[in-house]
Amino acid sequence: MSVRVRLAFPYRKLVGKEEVELDLNSPTKVKDILKMVSERYPGFRDYAEKGTDEKIAPLMVILLHDRVLRLDDSVEAGETIQIMPPIAGG
Repeated sequence: MSVRVRLAFPYRKLVGKEEVELDLNSPTKVKDILKMVSERYPGFRDYAEKGTDEKIAPLMVILLHDRVLRLDDSVEAGETIQIMPPIAGG
């Protein structure tokens, strides 16, 4: 089975496509999914490998069924996550 990762702008520009499919055999942590994407698409590395929720929060929001995920949350095979920029107000 696989996990689909949908990418919003600017991440899709770094990767060159709107969606990436990753083969997974078991539940996988979000931080490991981000690492897998950055290994395939090195331009994504600066965004994906920040190490903590606090460091990644200003750069991206990761969603599963409209629920914000943390880096240590797990995603099951067959799911689709979305990576979006954080929204700022003024």
